[in-house]
Amino acid sequence: MFDRVAARYDFVNDVMTMGQHRTWRRFAARATRPTGARVLDLATGTGDLAIQFAHAGARRIIALDFSEAMLVAAQAKFRSTRMPTPVDLVQGDVLHLPFPDQSFDRVSSAFLLRNLTSLGAGLAEMYRVLSPGGWLIALEVTHPDSSVMSRLAGWWFQRVVPIVGGALSGQWSAYEYLPASLGPLPPARNLSEMMIHVGFRNVHFERLGLGSVAVHVGQVQGSAENVDDEWRPRTIPGSAPTPTA
Repeated sequence: MFDRVAARYDFVNDVMTMGQHRTWRRFAARATRPTGARVLDLATGTGDLAIQFAHAGARRIIALDFSEAMLVAAQAKFRSTRMPTPVDLVQGDVLHLPFPDQSFDRVSSAFLLRNLTSLGAGLAEMYRVLSPGGWLIALEVTHPDSSVMSRLAGWWFQRVVPIVGGALSGQWSAYEYLPASLGPLPPARNLSEMMIHVGFRNVHFERLGLGSVAVHVGQVQGSAENVDDEWRPRTIPGSAPTPTA
């Protein structure tokens, strides 16, 4: 499915979110001070989050995706973008990461979690490859809370996004899958509890995009690293109500 949407993935996301998915990724990349860090970006897609980590000062970045077409698109983007840090691309499965234990200081993902066949196993693999003191950063669509704007964002995601995405991409089944994929994902607070159960500490989440998406972070014990002050809850001006694929 992601192979089929790769060619128009960036265009559709820009339209559906009015470009705000780039702001969300920038916020996620900077949430845990990645300067000098070894970063593993999972489900990298066309590489936008990896690019944000490069500009945030990461010293080594590996970007992994299951989809070969997405990796081809990411490689083309990296070649045309001024990259302060090179990015190595790897095709692989998040549930069976091809890396030794404690290989990375940051493990990130954008819009991955609801696509995993086993969320618990995926979180456990992320925990395994993080070094002591390392941080998990996960940007994901989330269930709306009780606020009016959050409910509006949820309606947009469920009713409008499949039509817009299907029309712009020609891949109707992919964008019908998009809202359906949210169903099994736990609400933001329950996802935090799952992270704690896996072993993460200092778990936080913040809603963005009028409550339609959330950034979760969690730390592996073993270091005095602290979350960046920028992480503390705030509102991103102009956030759009539409999540991305």
